[in-house]
Amino acid sequence: MAPRPEGVKPTCVVITYSVSKDIKATREVLDERGVSVHYIIDKDGAQKEYHNDLTDQAFYAGKSSWKGEVGVNKFGIGVMLINDAKSDLPEEQIGKLKEFLKDVAERYPDLDLKHDLVGLGAVTVNREGNAHIASGSKFPWKELAEAGFGRYFETTQEQKSEVLLSLDSTGEKVNTLQENLKEYGYGVESTSTFDQFTQ
Repeated sequence: MAPRPEGVKPTCVVITYSVSKDIKATREVLDERGVSVHYIIDKDGAQKEYHNDLTDQAFYAGKSSWKGEVGVNKFGIGVMLINDAKSDLPEEQIGKLKEFLKDVAERYPDLDLKHDLVGLGAVTVNREGNAHIASGSKFPWKELAEAGFGRYFETTQEQKSEVLLSLDSTGEKVNTLQENLKEYGYGVESTSTFDQFTQ
């Protein structure tokens, strides 16, 4: 834990998850690894503040960027959900997350939670250099978006089965995609190659 740089206020909320059984076990793992988040939300909706989200920076994002700013730990609020990323989140947990996000929106009116609620995978890569999978495939982006938090894009079955680009594709289409991702906020390089990070 360390103070945020002077004058820096939160500009995004980053969702990640823990496969530990409860808040206590999660805290132990985080402490052991020398990492931290601002809040932990258990499956039953219990919420624990780990660090003050305004004055402290927590260490969960590593090498990261969002909207062209490097070092998400400096300006992000890290929220960890206890979930194995394979199971649906319980309603109690989703409800507590919505309450939490509503509170954040009230305390930080300049923070745009429609566009700046992101999964950890949107801002960083994992230790192997691959795109991080958090917030996990079971995270209820659609439900959150309907409540005004985050974005969700509906995909038709036809779109899902249509292959537009494959790994190592190159060219203008790839470059346009990378430019669009960068404009949205992702730290993607414009290489004109559809690499693993772009994927």
